[in-house]
Amino acid sequence: DAAARLQGRQRDLAEARASLGMVLKNSGDLQGARIEYQKAVELQPGYSMAQMWLGVLMLGMGDTNEAVRRYEAALQLDPLHPAVQINYLSALIARGELDRAREEGQRLLTLTPNAKVRKLLWQVSLERGSYDEVLAQAVGQAGATDGTPFLGDAVIEALIYLQRFAEAERLLDENRAA
Repeated sequence: DAAARLQGRQRDLAEARASLGMVLKNSGDLQGARIEYQKAVELQPGYSMAQMWLGVLMLGMGDTNEAVRRYEAALQLDPLHPAVQINYLSALIARGELDRAREEGQRLLTLTPNAKVRKLLWQVSLERGSYDEVLAQAVGQAGATDGTPFLGDAVIEALIYLQRFAEAERLLDENRAA
């Protein structure tokens, strides 16, 4: 059927345009990359990765509003994709929308467990000065880390801000011994 062939060609062309966008971005031609990513999205609006890559580019160019719009589109298309989730929350944090980032992060965690989303929520709590939340989240996730030091660092920072110095010092000593 001609319509199916045309749709397949548009999908292939969209992927080619997105790939060219990536090559241009990596070579420093950000405007060229933007054009190619936008063409990919126009050809295949349901191509979540093209939406996300355009968002990444826009965030890097300082246009956080457009980045968030692109991440929202990608998230609508592929709500379980961990990179889309992380980029979306990171852009909200970059815009200073900490309450919204917190709400969205909690919503995303109901869809699928994502340790990096959880870490971004800890970052939000730290930036909001909600150190008690960091400790509560850490206690709730004890033993559930993915091997990165962020949890320990966040807990230590929270303990220091809460002036629980002895506990912070104990954790620091444990980290040094490990």
